[in-house]
Amino acid sequence: MNAPPRATVVYHGTRISEEKIRSEGLEARTHLEYLESVNEALNHYHIPLTKAMRNPISRYNLHMIRERGNWIINQIWVTTFRENACVFAKNSPEKLTAILEPLIGKQETMRYLSIKYGKPKVVTLLPPEEKEILQGELNVPIGPTVPPERVLNIEFC
Repeated sequence: MNAPPRATVVYHGTRISEEKIRSEGLEARTHLEYLESVNEALNHYHIPLTKAMRNPISRYNLHMIRERGNWIINQIWVTTFRENACVFAKNSPEKLTAILEPLIGKQETMRYLSIKYGKPKVVTLLPPEEKEILQGELNVPIGPTVPPERVLNIEFC
């Protein structure tokens, strides 16, 4: 059986502004930036950290940010499926969504993300030359940055 062909494009879901993507490319957040975003959101909703830590899903995701640090957080993740990138974009920033949703509900979380981070977008990228990504791969880390010259297209979900 032959291996699937190498992907000619990959997709990334985000809420970053089109202007920033076109001028600066993509840059993953650090775990400290993520923690700052979490604290800002909890403060916005007047939710003490101790209450967030009582929810097992929120606690687990806070733990992932704090303990796993930059290995997971500081990566641009891509997929070869455009529709999956749109799902990722709607939940972006993913760990923030996972922390907030059990505390304030899905609808309010999506409202907050849209106001704070913008509308979800799918960014079509040239895959990195140094990493072989095959058609059919779902969630692949490609490093902490993507230069703007690798951005082919940006579309709203």
